[in-house]
Amino acid sequence: RLEIFKIHTRGISLAGDVNLAELAKRAKDLSGAEIEAICKEAAIIASREFFKGKTKEKIEEEMEKFKVKANHFEQAFTEIQEIKA
Repeated sequence: RLEIFKIHTRGISLAGDVNLAELAKRAKDLSGAEIEAICKEAAIIASREFFKGKTKEKIEEEMEKFKVKANHFEQAFTEIQEIKA
């Protein structure tokens, strides 16, 4: 599971609070596709939060600050598990 998270977070800027090993433990009963969906959903949630209310200029100025955080993965886990239920 850890390797699957590593593959699907490659190229995503992760915050220091993201622990892929812990995420992998939580995902022990999930398929690779579900893990991929969690990673994509976490990135989407982070993007919405980051872009909300910002001008194009402000986004360009602050883009290097963009990170996917642990709370984004928490929200993604919840959403994917609700869909799965």
